[in-house]
Amino acid sequence: MRKILIPLFLLSFLIGCSFLMAPLSDEYPYYPKPKLELYISHFDYDSGEVRFDAHLLGSRWVMVDPTYQCLQEYWSFGDGRFLIKESPCDRHGNPKEGGRKTKILFKETNLYWARGKYTAQLQLLDRNNEAVIKSNKVEIEFRH
Repeated sequence: MRKILIPLFLLSFLIGCSFLMAPLSDEYPYYPKPKLELYISHFDYDSGEVRFDAHLLGSRWVMVDPTYQCLQEYWSFGDGRFLIKESPCDRHGNPKEGGRKTKILFKETNLYWARGKYTAQLQLLDRNNEAVIKSNKVEIEFRH
């Protein structure tokens, strides 16, 4: 019995280690894809100020996956304005002072000046300005 359990334990240990050390990519579908969830955290109807928060959710591997490191933020507010925030890394891919390579919480504010319906979205871009992940779209409507 002991002779069977030890090799079985070693085999399960090796399989578990290879699972944890496998690179994170489309080749490994057992890693859940992260989700970028955008929502409104503050809405001031009188002033037109809207604060947005976004969270990178859904995978505990996102902090070590190089796909999600050193990304720029591209905010589109739906009113013709957009904002690009630079990467938290320097040009060599190292985190800027006091920062981290991977950011999981994003915040931004926009002022809407006219009546209408607007659709806001956040995209995270790589060094080639290609979208790595897009958030859900959030609709805002002002009737004043």
